[in-house]
Amino acid sequence: MLDLDNRDNTDWAVSAEIQLIAPDGTTAHEFPAQTVTIGSGRSTQLNFSASLTGLKLWTAETPNLYSVIVALKDAKGHEIEAFSTKYGFRHIEQVGKFVHINGKKYSSKEQTDTTPTLFTDVPSTPAPC
Repeated sequence: MLDLDNRDNTDWAVSAEIQLIAPDGTTAHEFPAQTVTIGSGRSTQLNFSASLTGLKLWTAETPNLYSVIVALKDAKGHEIEAFSTKYGFRHIEQVGKFVHINGKKYSSKEQTDTTPTLFTDVPSTPAPC
C-alpha cells in the first residue's frame, strides 16, 4: 500500500512505479505502474500486490535484503520523487503445535513462578525445552 498526499493548490496527476531488487542487484519483480489524479489537499492509497516465489529468505545468519524502489512520475513521465527501503522476507507457518520460520521448527516453553504473598515473576533463565 502506498499513501499519497497532495498538499499543492492544484490537482496532481501522478504515476507510481515500484520495483523489487534482489540482493544480487537483479530485478526480482516489477509492479505494473498505477496512475491516479489526486485533488488539491486530498490523499489516496494505491495497492500493489503480487505472489512472489523464489525469494532468498532473511535470517540473522543470512541477512538477504531486498530493495524496494518507489518512483513517482508526473503526467509527462518526469520523475518527481523517488525513495527506496530495504526488506527481508521470512516464511512463517504453524505446523501442528510448532511454529516454523524459514522451514526450521521453533518451540518455546515458558514458566511463571507465583508466590501468593509477593508477586508473579517470570524467571530470568528460560526453562529447558
